[in-house]
Amino acid sequence: MKSLDSLDPLPRAIPGNTFLARRTLMTMAGLLGALSSVMIVSLFYITYQLNHSAALQSQRLVENIWQSREKALVATFKDNAYWGDAYKHLHIQVDTDWAYTRNNLGASLYTDFGFDGVFVVDGQNHTTYAVDKGELVTLQLTDWLNSGQDQLVTQARERASEDEVFTQMRQVDHGPVLLIAAPLTTGGDDQVQQTDTVQSILVLAYRLTPEKLQALGLLYGLDGLREATDAQDAKRFPSLEIAPGLLLRWDPEQPGMKLVGGLLPILIIFLITLAFIARRVTRKTMRTAELMDRQFDLLTQSRAALLSSEERFRNVAESASDWVWETDADLRITYLSERFTRVTGHASHPWTGRYLTQLLSCESQSLADWIRLERPKDERAVLRCTHHSLQGAVRTSNIAVRPIVLDGQVKGYLGIASDITHEVEAQSRLFHLSQHDALTGLPNRTQMQAFLNRTFEQRTDPGSTVTMLNLDLDSFKPINDVFGHSVGDSVLREVAERLSRCLPPCGLLARQGGDEFLMVATSLATMEKVEQLCERLIRHIRRPFTINNQEVFIGLSIGIALCPLHTHESQDLIRFSDLALYQAKKEGRNTWRFYEQMMSTRITELREMEKSLRVAIRNDEFTLRYQPRHDVLSGRICGAEALIRWEHPTLGLCMPDQFIGLAEENGLILSLSDWVLHRACSDAVAWDSDLRVSVNISAVEFRTPGLVERVRQVLATTGLPSHRLELEVTERVMIHDAQAALKLINELKTLGVRLSMDDFGTGYSSLSYLKMFPFDTLKIDRSFISEIGANTQSLSIVQAIIQLGRSLSMTITAEGVETARQLDCLQSLGCDEAQGYYLNRPMPLTAFLDAVQAQTCQSES
Repeated sequence: MKSLDSLDPLPRAIPGNTFLARRTLMTMAGLLGALSSVMIVSLFYITYQLNHSAALQSQRLVENIWQSREKALVATFKDNAYWGDAYKHLHIQVDTDWAYTRNNLGASLYTDFGFDGVFVVDGQNHTTYAVDKGELVTLQLTDWLNSGQDQLVTQARERASEDEVFTQMRQVDHGPVLLIAAPLTTGGDDQVQQTDTVQSILVLAYRLTPEKLQALGLLYGLDGLREATDAQDAKRFPSLEIAPGLLLRWDPEQPGMKLVGGLLPILIIFLITLAFIARRVTRKTMRTAELMDRQFDLLTQSRAALLSSEERFRNVAESASDWVWETDADLRITYLSERFTRVTGHASHPWTGRYLTQLLSCESQSLADWIRLERPKDERAVLRCTHHSLQGAVRTSNIAVRPIVLDGQVKGYLGIASDITHEVEAQSRLFHLSQHDALTGLPNRTQMQAFLNRTFEQRTDPGSTVTMLNLDLDSFKPINDVFGHSVGDSVLREVAERLSRCLPPCGLLARQGGDEFLMVATSLATMEKVEQLCERLIRHIRRPFTINNQEVFIGLSIGIALCPLHTHESQDLIRFSDLALYQAKKEGRNTWRFYEQMMSTRITELREMEKSLRVAIRNDEFTLRYQPRHDVLSGRICGAEALIRWEHPTLGLCMPDQFIGLAEENGLILSLSDWVLHRACSDAVAWDSDLRVSVNISAVEFRTPGLVERVRQVLATTGLPSHRLELEVTERVMIHDAQAALKLINELKTLGVRLSMDDFGTGYSSLSYLKMFPFDTLKIDRSFISEIGANTQSLSIVQAIIQLGRSLSMTITAEGVETARQLDCLQSLGCDEAQGYYLNRPMPLTAFLDAVQAQTCQSES
């Protein structure tokens, strides 16, 4: 490549007969031109700079204004979305009185903050609450938007785990609207219980009307802040794109024009005066001398521009991270920039004269054909190529090329090679991470699904078996709780290694999260082989794990689904194995279960029951039965146990064992318990002052924060004296965390309520619990009472329990008394109270009141 520095210098002008005239002309013209050029260029340069600087400053101001405005709107949104009361009144149950009438999320959002729309979308994507321009309306969000809401609601839910707010700008009714959406949450409010239902989404709409934009601009001293009125307006500068397709325009100040208006008249007068003087001096020779001067100046400027251009090109080529190459028409290399050596390690001169295809290679197509391919001038094509560095390493580059055309013919090619080796390696690592679990290195659920899909697509024999094993570790959570998550991670890595050693050929083992794994096997032809694999897996996992010189043990439950025995669909295979896993855990753990149709049926029934249970809570389909508790010696009623019943519309009267467990699993137990507490205490207020009412407290709600406050509120609301309320709990509530349970029980005791240990003798029956916890009553389980008259061992156990309770100053109550002989035995043993079918069955409130009244009348007579 020949440099312009090697060209001959320009010849100097030779003076002639008109030397004096030319000299005078050049002096005057040069003076006039130089002064004029400097003044004009300087003036307009300063004008441009002042105007441009003012425009840029206003652009930054508008950007800051909009960001501040958007942050303020998002902050207002978060105050309402992450609010326990809003979660309670708009997600758990839609309360328009609280939201609109009391103006918590009502007209004030429109009048004070400018939100034109307020919407709450429930888990079924139905709008349950809508306010339009401060007015409560019955309107679906999708109708207000005039388009679908699914993308907005879906993305808002996807960001829930990261506590992010989703914002989106849309055109609604020919105007831009900023939509802000996020799930309603409790906001960390301990008084509000979060449900397991699909989250409701709060959506606030802020319409960017011309009036709002004008007022916003004037607030910060900007004239004409607006949305670009047309395509021509959108092309003008300055502008700010705040969303795709939404461009803000305004009229910036023009300080440069003010400067021009003041200086331009003075400059014009000065130049006219200067030109008049020059014209008088030069006169007839003016035109000739001026023309010669101009030609010489143009030639000098052109040469300087070429030299400057070549220097800039050289500086850019050598300082950039890319390297430049040039070839002739046959693709022989004629030039390589200095950067080539730094990037590849090769010296440039050995490659000069060699073909470019010897240096670069492309697997997808012919490099020579791609370079010679004719393209439009404005098209920038890029091709990925590879080459070997001096050390032999394979490097990857993107190359771009332009033909060198002279006189209509291609004389060569000029190109740039950009090294992207690190980017390619990073993409490869990212792809690996997207397909594998970071902790264990096993394939993740994504790769498992892809493997499963390929396996199903490549099945040529319809009878070939695909086995899905859903693996879940038993007793793993205590390891995390006791030893910490770092130890738990070590155990998971060793579990992955043990499971991998059992993986059949052509199978795949994946971790789907937590302590759950999936295994696909395609080589297990019979049930016996599947069971042998399950035995081997459980045997490997049940071997001890050594942690801090201690041996810990975990188990493994396995759910199995087979194709084609159970299904022909890959998604069903995972789902069915999960149902089988649920059954394996339910039936004792450390075992395996094959999928059966009844599992799906049972799950469907449970879901239907759960749905009906939620409806029952809303429709108040429950009632209480009261089973009297009698004084063993006198036979008088001294209290009653409140027992809940569900009056199901189709199934009839359902007993607690049919729905309490389901309520505990699905977070409905608190609502049920609140109803029972309130109803029982309300009923008991009308009883005799010496009668107590007993209410069972679930172990789940005992571990849920807020129990003490709930009991306090019920007592305050109903007016029942606290000593007449007895709460019955089982030993299970103390096993999980004895210290926390003791603290809670002491807090309950400060309210004045009585506490009873229910079903004593069926659990751990720990004497330390009886001594440590301030129970008032000890209830003997019915399993001992039923055999008290026929089994001396049961009689001895009951006698020991009664003596133990008396030594701790507890009231002893026997459950399940069904015969006179049992009652006589309890009297002889010194039991305080009894209840059971022999004495009274559970009865409605009216029947219980009649029994109490009859007892009162009998005593008076």
